[in-house]
Amino acid sequence: MEKKDREKIEFLKKDYKNVCMNQEQMYRFNESVERGKKEKKIIKYSNFFRVAGAVAAVFLITSILANTSKSISYAMENIPVLGNVFKAVTFREYHYEDDKHIADVNVSKLEVNSEGNKHREMETVADKVNADLDKYTEQYISQFKSDINKDGYQSLKISSEIVSESDQYFVFKLTAIQTEADSHEVSRFYTIDLNSGQQIELKDLFKDGSNYVDIINNSIKSQMREQMKADENIDYWLDSDELEDNDFQSITTETNFYVNEKNEVVICFDEGEVAPMHMGSVEFVIPSDLINDIRVN
Repeated sequence: MEKKDREKIEFLKKDYKNVCMNQEQMYRFNESVERGKKEKKIIKYSNFFRVAGAVAAVFLITSILANTSKSISYAMENIPVLGNVFKAVTFREYHYEDDKHIADVNVSKLEVNSEGNKHREMETVADKVNADLDKYTEQYISQFKSDINKDGYQSLKISSEIVSESDQYFVFKLTAIQTEADSHEVSRFYTIDLNSGQQIELKDLFKDGSNYVDIINNSIKSQMREQMKADENIDYWLDSDELEDNDFQSITTETNFYVNEKNEVVICFDEGEVAPMHMGSVEFVIPSDLINDIRVN
C-alpha cells in the first residue's frame, strides 16, 4: 500500500455474533439509522424489523437458489454488464460489524467475454488488473483487521464498478471509503486500450514530445476558477493568499484519469487532494478541442 494511503487508514475489528440479519442487511440498516438521525426522523424499530425479516427471507431464498442450482447461479453471475469484451464477477467479499466498526467489501474481477485474435491479450491485461485489485483490497482489509485494539468509530467500504466502455477503451474503478472522524475516499482507475489489449498510462494518449501536461494543467486551473466564481460553496486549493504551497500545481504520473464514452480525457482527484474534504472526489473533463491535435489516433 502506498504511504499516503497507509497514513489515511486506521480501522478496528471485534467478533460479531448472534445477529438476526446478515452483515450486508445490518450495514444498510445502520446507514438508514444514521441518515434518519441527521434528518431528525424517528425510526420505528418494530416496523423495520418486520420489513427486514421479509427482506432477509428474500435474500435467504436467493442465496439458497444460487448455491443449490448451477443453472440459476450461472445466470445470476452472467447478468449483462456494459459491452461485450469484459464482464465483472464478484471475487472478494468481506463483511463485518459491531457497535463501532463496519467493513463492507464487495470487489469484482474482470473476465473476458470476447473470443478471437485478441483473446489472449485481453486475458493477460485482465489478470494484471485483477492482481492489482486483489493486492489493494487485501491491504485495506488487513489494515482494518490489524487495528483491532484502537479506539473510536471506524468503517471501511470497498467497491468496484465499470465506469465506461467504448469501441476503443474500457475503464474499471476500485473505490475505498474509510471513515474515522471524517470520511475519506480513495480511487484507482484502470483504463484498457481495447485495440492493443494493454492497460495505458495518461502519457500513452498523447504524441511523444507534446506539451499535454501544461495544456491539462491550464484547463484544470481554468475550470477551478470558473466553478469557484459561479458558486461560493465551491472551493479549490488555487490562488491562495496563504499556504500557497498547498495550491494545485500540476498533474503527475500518479494522477488518476480515464477516457469516457465520448472519448474525452477525464482527470480525477481523490478527496483532499486538490480541494477541502467537503468537496469530495472531483473530476475535470478536458475539452477535446484543446488536445485533439496532440492525441494519438
